[in-house]
Amino acid sequence: MEITEVVTHEPLVNPILSELSVEDGELTEATRAAILELPSEAVAALLESLPVDSRLNVWALISAEERGDVLFEMHDDARRHLINEMDEAELRTMAARLTPQELVELNELIPAKLYSRRLKLMSIKEQTAVNTAMRFDEDQVGRNIDSDFISISENLTAQQVMRLLRQWQIPSNTDLLCLVSEDGLYAGSVQLTDLFNAHPQQLINELKLEEDPAVGADMHMSDLADHSYQNHYAMTPVVDDAGHLLGRITSQDILGWVQDDAEAQMLNQAGLSEDEDLFAPVKRSAKRRAVWLGINLCTALLASWTIGLFEATLEQVVALAILMPIVASMGGIAGSQTLTLAIRGLALGHLSSSNAKIIFRKEIMVGLLNGLIWAIVIGVMAGLWFAKPAIGFVIGAAILVNLIFAAVSGVLIPLVLDKLKIDPALSGAVILTTVTDVVGFFAFLGLGSLFLV
Repeated sequence: MEITEVVTHEPLVNPILSELSVEDGELTEATRAAILELPSEAVAALLESLPVDSRLNVWALISAEERGDVLFEMHDDARRHLINEMDEAELRTMAARLTPQELVELNELIPAKLYSRRLKLMSIKEQTAVNTAMRFDEDQVGRNIDSDFISISENLTAQQVMRLLRQWQIPSNTDLLCLVSEDGLYAGSVQLTDLFNAHPQQLINELKLEEDPAVGADMHMSDLADHSYQNHYAMTPVVDDAGHLLGRITSQDILGWVQDDAEAQMLNQAGLSEDEDLFAPVKRSAKRRAVWLGINLCTALLASWTIGLFEATLEQVVALAILMPIVASMGGIAGSQTLTLAIRGLALGHLSSSNAKIIFRKEIMVGLLNGLIWAIVIGVMAGLWFAKPAIGFVIGAAILVNLIFAAVSGVLIPLVLDKLKIDPALSGAVILTTVTDVVGFFAFLGLGSLFLV
């Protein structure tokens, strides 16, 4: 997952979008000038908002020096399309200007020979940064580190460090200095504010933070988000298992990852990918969505099969067919509320196997209380509607059963999926809907068979 700024570019992009001709893709001189003034993040947002023809016309305006920056900010489908449209000369020119972070992000999309050629032309420090990042998965901290940071010897005085800082260009989002021992290992961090207030002859290692903010490169980005929220620094040092300082990751990068992760989870609930291009070809989009529709069909057939078991009952008591959607709907809503809270708890680290029993008991009690309340309300309404108290009892009992099952399933499903290394946001809702439908229908129609036929 690429890391992007948490910034909305609508004020910059929308006026240009309104000027573009969607039908013929032509660009006026004023529009061309406006596009060339946009930052790379806004250009990326503009390109992803355009149909294919207009997108290519705008892409042709972007210089070779800026193309890597723009592709870095885009989602996979859209940037893959642009890269596929570039000829070998354009690819070679663009690849020759990629930064280490851009090379890591685009490594699977550019030809292997161009990747190798660009890597060889980099400095030793940059090559090390790229090779280090490639050892980690996309959602690990090590894959997303920034090699642009300041590290200094822990044996210097505050005065010596200040003299060095005046000679260097301090990277943005720098509020910590990383200390390195004589053995080349990470030795702690110093806040710039503490350095500025220190006595000139005081050793820099005496200013180290008591609670070291550094994290391991193999940490998951979601865990880093929690860590960053607690320490409030603009940057976090990253070290490997041996204690070597690999780089840093900024709070801006972390916020960008959180934003992208939230977007991914929202799309996963609908069976979509965060990298899917809004203007992707019809066949490709249909193929991706067909899989999810197929899964949904299988679950719907299971619910229909459950209803079919009570076909004779439905023929004799038509009221059951009229009231049946209420049972499924109430269970689905109650279950989705619990499921949402459970997925959020897992994401924030608040829900685990150690406290699952407490959450189970709490949610069962919530389901029982709501079940009793709404069982009485709907039971009375149904009994009066059809002038049969037995119908009111049947639907009330079914709703009570379904709401309790929904509460249990809402917690159990994400926990099981998480243990199986499956994203609960991707398939949890489908499984939950199946459970509440099948249980609700079975309880309602089964009780109807016992008491009404």
